[in-house]
Amino acid sequence: MPVVMLPTVDVPDSIIDQLNNEASDLDGNEEMVNFLDDVYKKSISNKEAGKETERSKGACNFSGCD
Repeated sequence: MPVVMLPTVDVPDSIIDQLNNEASDLDGNEEMVNFLDDVYKKSISNKEAGKETERSKGACNFSGCD
């Protein structure tokens, strides 16, 4: 397999600082992360509850209860 040499890119410090600042802004948004985590957990819980309801309806239908 041939070796590919990539050129070295000189990125200005101001660009690196800007990217670091933007990344730290995302880390600082703990409230949004917690909210999205709660929404995700609730959606999973609702899916599981729906599956349980379907299972109990299926069991009742097969056992002949009305």
